[in-house]
Amino acid sequence: MMVRIIDFLREQHPFVLLTTEELALITAAATTRTFAAGETILRQGGPVSSCLFLIADGSVSLKRPAAANQLLEEGDCFGYPSIISQTAPSASVVAETPVTVHCVPADLFTELLRNAGFAEFFLKNLGERLRQISPGGHASLGGELTTAIGELGLRSLIMVSPDDTVADAARAMRDAGDDVAIVDCLPPGIITDHDFQVKVLADDLGPTTLVEEVMTRDLKTLPDETPVHGALLFMLEEKIHHLPVTRNGDNG
Repeated sequence: MMVRIIDFLREQHPFVLLTTEELALITAAATTRTFAAGETILRQGGPVSSCLFLIADGSVSLKRPAAANQLLEEGDCFGYPSIISQTAPSASVVAETPVTVHCVPADLFTELLRNAGFAEFFLKNLGERLRQISPGGHASLGGELTTAIGELGLRSLIMVSPDDTVADAARAMRDAGDDVAIVDCLPPGIITDHDFQVKVLADDLGPTTLVEEVMTRDLKTLPDETPVHGALLFMLEEKIHHLPVTRNGDNG
């Protein structure tokens, strides 16, 4: 079944934009499920979607009260707005016919969004679904796109000093189970596990290297009232994977 999944993905946009290594991750983790006609796959207001669903055969409808149903068919995806925003599905997804779907685990899908072309596809589709629901662009999507990022489950920041060593920073990040830290200086900076790879290890720098030598000084932030869709577009445009959020002008 895994071979059939990978063969199917290689013909589907945006999966054609993934690298061989990224496709291999899907091959190892994806599962295939079938649903009978009339069966509810995702329920509006229910748990956050556990996976990205890719329709391999059949069709489903996105159902919202007081809104026209949207039909999705072979090659279409669903579940990703809920994963991206970490909110309950804003629509119920019901099988119109017997349907077969390939399921990519949510954590892997989130990791694959580091691929800018792949991520851009899903953002454009989010915008298109918003326009279909409300041509004026003012309808609520149950919070998925319009929720302020400050209302999401944001992580506390790890703070390090520019005078700390990269070993100190790495230990602080490890102990907190995170891959990024804010550098406490003016203006603030940022250091990530990626910096350790490309600026420390790749350049044969030692563990006593100071954080200020490898940190990124142009820290990108957004205020906590920014909607989810705005934050996602900003991250794509700036080609960044981490986005500190500010409250009342302070990093939150």
